Amino acid sequence: MDAQTHFFQTLVNTRVLRLTKIAATLSVPALIVAGLLRIPWKRWFPWFLIAETLWTGSLVLIGYYTTEAISHVAEGMEFVLLGVSLLFVTFLVVWGRRLLKRLEQEEADNLLS
Repeated sequence: MDAQTHFFQTLVNTRVLRLTKIAATLSVPALIVAGLLRIPWKRWFPWFLIAETLWTGSLVLIGYYTTEAISHVAEGMEFVLLGVSLLFVTFLVVWGRRLLKRLEQEEADNLLS
């Protein structure tokens, strides 16, 4: 293989390695191909180090802020559950009083009959 072909192949493969890391797909197979083609690691390793640092940092930040958002939703749910519980207890009291009143009315009607 002549020098120009080798340079072109290295350049194209290095760009492919960069794109696979940005797209977050096929990065492991691309690294295997880079090893098989004996692409110098100085050409692709710095890019992978930077891209992996950014990728991992972004995932950590997404996880942190998602957890914060979930905890705020959980705090809001406490008030919602308290409100629903109060409505349910109010419903039970009103329904129970109506039921007792109706039962008393039926007993009074049965005693008069």
